[in-house]
Amino acid sequence: MGCGSSTRVETLQKTNGNQETFTSRVPPRENSSVLQTHLAPPRLKKKDIIPDLNMFAAIDRHALEAPTRVRASPEDLVAYLIQPARNDLEKVRAFYRWITNNISYDVEGFFSGNHKPGDPQSVLQSGTAVCQGYGDLFDNFCKLAHIPCHVVSGFAKGYSYNPEIPYTATSKTNHAWNIVLVKGEWRLVECTWGAGFLADKMFKKEFTEVYFLTDPELFVHAHFPFMNGDESASRAFQLMKRPISLNEYNRNVNLMKYGLEWDVEMLSHREQFVTVNKEVDIILQGRRQQLLDVMCHLNESVSKKDYNNFAMVKRTTDGKFSIHIRPPIPGKYDLMIFGKVNENERQYQSIVKYIIVSSGTSSSRQPYPEHKGAWGAKQVAVECGFNRNIFSHSVFTCNNGEFELSLVITDHTPVSCQLEFAEGSDSLDRYMQMTRPPHYVNIKARLNNVGFYAIKLFAGKPESTTHEYVGSFLIDNKKPTPNYHPFPYYWSSAHKHHCIILEPANGDLVVNESTLLRCIAPSMKRLMVDKKVFTNTNGDIFEIPMEPKSKGDFTIYGSIEDSGSLNALFKFQVV
Repeated sequence: MGCGSSTRVETLQKTNGNQETFTSRVPPRENSSVLQTHLAPPRLKKKDIIPDLNMFAAIDRHALEAPTRVRASPEDLVAYLIQPARNDLEKVRAFYRWITNNISYDVEGFFSGNHKPGDPQSVLQSGTAVCQGYGDLFDNFCKLAHIPCHVVSGFAKGYSYNPEIPYTATSKTNHAWNIVLVKGEWRLVECTWGAGFLADKMFKKEFTEVYFLTDPELFVHAHFPFMNGDESASRAFQLMKRPISLNEYNRNVNLMKYGLEWDVEMLSHREQFVTVNKEVDIILQGRRQQLLDVMCHLNESVSKKDYNNFAMVKRTTDGKFSIHIRPPIPGKYDLMIFGKVNENERQYQSIVKYIIVSSGTSSSRQPYPEHKGAWGAKQVAVECGFNRNIFSHSVFTCNNGEFELSLVITDHTPVSCQLEFAEGSDSLDRYMQMTRPPHYVNIKARLNNVGFYAIKLFAGKPESTTHEYVGSFLIDNKKPTPNYHPFPYYWSSAHKHHCIILEPANGDLVVNESTLLRCIAPSMKRLMVDKKVFTNTNGDIFEIPMEPKSKGDFTIYGSIEDSGSLNALFKFQVV
């Protein structure tokens, strides 16, 4: 959100050469020397002074339960809010929590330019404000509680922000927020964005924790102090050890709310415009909270045409995420990156937006398969019995059309998989084979096209009767297989008893043609082929001649008992 030009007069004075401070208008109190504290960067992080949000449970509850009668005046409301507070930190928290819960954004005033009166008394009465009103109200509450505070005006990357129109020294400031002195250090507070956000020209009320005492290096992604048109004099209000310039602010990426909350670090590209010749990798990681999954949307900037099949997200072995972009034609694209930190959350949250400027195209123009999120296994795979080394697998290159993947897993986990080609819709079930040697899942695929394939993996948790989706693997196939024929089909009993066909490798048999069946069947005492029963005489390996007499299904049965019924193990097609 923005709120138009900010007109509050800031009082600055120079001390000790270039060091800046401001003249406080706080009423005097017993220890007034702290009011002259310089605007130095805080030494401690937010997590150091707020190690656990539960420390605010009581004061938050008190603020949220404030009765209507106490909002008759700022003085009455502040007296109520600070009553149980044990220190200035809790007082400031009570102010932030009450304002973000009770003051809504003045949407009509923002879009019309006809703002309602924004003085603290008027804001309390109307219950609405633009950013200046939010900032002035918080400032007023702090002053009444004798807590040093200041309203800061400047630029923000909010609702109406356009990265292609950079801010300049002649631009009007469009936002306001606060700095407040807590525990002897200046901290940043953003009540406007902490209360909610604008969407579809409506205010969506949503409390946001991250804008309370935000660390300066995160805050500066979207906020740039610029008071009285003086960039130099305003730098101290960034509270940064190394303040950035307005040009840097314009270039830098704009981390959105969840990007700030999770402290997402953009490792490869810290500027929001990315120039691409053919293709590029954008790498990121979550620092405060581990990102469990990342997805992205790639759209042509003008037409908004979807090019998601030319963007691919993969996990790296060290917990980072890499987004590979291959624009199919030169032009300008919007890349929006989303993430989530909870496996059970269905919705992905916005993290950051890039503008991709492509001057060339990759030699490979095949689209990626349709896929949501990062390629590779999900966390649930471990719950289903897979070894953690499954996370080292996500994207593969196959040079000959013959793909094979082995994964470590507990023996009794039921597993199934599915093969898809990015540019086709035909079923490929017969061209993928899964076997279950002890402690492993072995997957083979025969690929008849150059381009991208996906293998989707499903597995069951212990004591579950259903299979869960546990991940997808991407295959970049460079050359078709010269042996494009289907695999034999394996029934669940074959997987359960670790039965594996050694030959034939072709799942199609020719009618009236003799073929030798060789298979490993460690637990089987009997096999039945074409209604004839065979017993094992060669260790774990059965060798049985087959000569089907008619077209159709040709099933091999087996039993771990000397007598009784047999279960289906393998199936061929007779052609």
